Amino acid sequence: MISNPWVTLFANPPKAAVRLFCFPYAGAGASAFFRWSRDLAPPIAVHAIQLPGREGRLAEPLISDAGQMVREILAAIEPLLDRPYAFFGHSMGTVLAFEVARQLRSNPPLRLFVAGREAPHIEHGGTPLHRLPDAEFLAETVRRYDGIPPAILAEPDLVSLFTPILRADLTAIETYRYVDGPKLSCGITALHGKEDRGRPEEMRAWSAHTEGQFEYGEIPGGHFFIQTAREQVLDVIRQALLPPLER
Repeated sequence: MISNPWVTLFANPPKAAVRLFCFPYAGAGASAFFRWSRDLAPPIAVHAIQLPGREGRLAEPLISDAGQMVREILAAIEPLLDRPYAFFGHSMGTVLAFEVARQLRSNPPLRLFVAGREAPHIEHGGTPLHRLPDAEFLAETVRRYDGIPPAILAEPDLVSLFTPILRADLTAIETYRYVDGPKLSCGITALHGKEDRGRPEEMRAWSAHTEGQFEYGEIPGGHFFIQTAREQVLDVIRQALLPPLER
């Protein structure tokens, strides 16, 4: 197994049938998928993408450009694509997973799972969050996504540490622009939180980006349903990637 700072393995089952690369949402690190690695093993080995500037890479400079993130991730994971693999992305992670998958046409993933973000060709107006002053930036992020833990907001030192990470990620994702290109050959599964502010039809629009099978599912919960309804999400992954006897 090749070790690199971009990929975290909390568990490495030696007989895993599939490697699942998990791309985090804005502000998050690889630890967002810690419990997944335990729950999906041994048939599925979770490889969590770790962006710089957080957790074990706290001392490294943050990246605020989605294109650079994609290039760095692609270079880091290519040596690990020597067995069947799939991608899972949530929110910001959907764009990163999608764009990395577009670069792997000669060795595509088994499946792309996207959650919590509309199809990449859909554009929205409004003032980008990353341009707001800190107080407004945090307040609007909480209002829109309800995703900053109260424990962080209650501690000024944690807010000072977390705000630049979140701002860099939102800069990357809000300045990202989709460029039309060939459809993916792999199938896509799009998951939407029933109480999320996003619209179901915008998640269904992911179907335009695959020549393979498209599946859409709604999961109870808001934007962070991958945490609050984790086991239901993992069941969807198992159903798509594993033969019946291994589920």
